[in-house]
Amino acid sequence: MSAVTELPPLVQPQVSLRPRPKWLQAVPRVLWGALIAILLFYVALPTLFVFPLALTGGDVLTFPPQGWSLIHVRNVAADPMWREAFVTSIQVALMAAAIAAVIGTTLAAVIPRRGWLRVGLEATVALPLVIPPVVLAVAWFGPWSSLHMLYTPLGVAVTHAFLGLPFVYLNVAGAINSMDPQLALAARSLGARPAVVFARITFPLVLPGIIAGVVLTLIFSFDELILSLFLGGGAVATLPVSMWGQIQYVTSPDIAAVAMIATVLTISAVALALGIQVAVRRRGR
Repeated sequence: MSAVTELPPLVQPQVSLRPRPKWLQAVPRVLWGALIAILLFYVALPTLFVFPLALTGGDVLTFPPQGWSLIHVRNVAADPMWREAFVTSIQVALMAAAIAAVIGTTLAAVIPRRGWLRVGLEATVALPLVIPPVVLAVAWFGPWSSLHMLYTPLGVAVTHAFLGLPFVYLNVAGAINSMDPQLALAARSLGARPAVVFARITFPLVLPGIIAGVVLTLIFSFDELILSLFLGGGAVATLPVSMWGQIQYVTSPDIAAVAMIATVLTISAVALALGIQVAVRRRGR
């Protein structure tokens, strides 16, 4: 038998495991933090400018403000036109959110979770997000004129609900897809009726998605101008329509005060919705 030649052991290269200096490790974190701060500042800067413009003591929109005063906020609160515009916008937004919540939740419940049919139906529901609002306004003008829905709060609210429908559907569909189907099957196997299963199991689980969609629709409707201008005109003077009419003739800080109040209301609505969502999820646990 021939002797077996033993191979020499492989020589492992010497790799230095000396850690990098702490200041060098902190560089990526500092860069990422600076980038995030710049992006947040860029996003929030236009909104932050509204507050000094609204709280100026001068009579024209200038920055930096000429002193500080609440006179323009008091002018808006005392003006019947602005009060009526706020009330009209809230009424239209509430109607639009209610319509979008009912239709969007129903569509999310009946559209199948899988298959090519779902892709086509979801693309149809998402059309309001990609079609220009001017095109939608022209498309709605003809039917609304025949149905005598032009220049009515309900007519404007229905079109706002059409635009807010994707927000409700996407949020509710996401909540339904993340729900364990075994929960409903277990309830049905124990003798629960479909209405009881929906009220006791399905609805509490999808309620955060409904709330998110409703809040997004409220905010969108409260801020929408083009459809309100085309289909409501001066008869349905929502807040954006009133602001558009005023800013064409005068650049008073009163308009900035209106924008500041609208911003505060929007932030408050988002905070309230987040609080309700947290409370509902904690209760569900």
